[in-house]
Amino acid sequence: MESLTYEQESQRWAVSVKYADGARETRAANIVISAVGIFNPIKLPNIKGLDRFARPGFHTAEWPADLDLTGKRVAMIGNGASAMQVGPEIQQPHKYSVAGTPADAVEVGLSSLPASRPIW
Repeated sequence: MESLTYEQESQRWAVSVKYADGARETRAANIVISAVGIFNPIKLPNIKGLDRFARPGFHTAEWPADLDLTGKRVAMIGNGASAMQVGPEIQQPHKYSVAGTPADAVEVGLSSLPASRPIW
């Protein structure tokens, strides 16, 4: 998304998006949900000895651009929104997930905003 403007006359949002291929489009929406998160400051879990872990370790917000997981075993601690996004990308046989409490997610269909291609 590049910009978001509320249009009083139509009582709708004008959502300007830019696609991965550089193309731009403006879509209309009745509702806008901010999903930037209130927990955006990085917070690592309080695990005894974590500071002595000798392998690469990082928060998903600091994911290394050059990371190659080929042939690696990965332990993902937590099961929140970041894990729901990253987890499927590092599927078995790479991933082990450690969760303190279960997380729930519900797929919501937005029929008024069909996604014809990825928005970046």
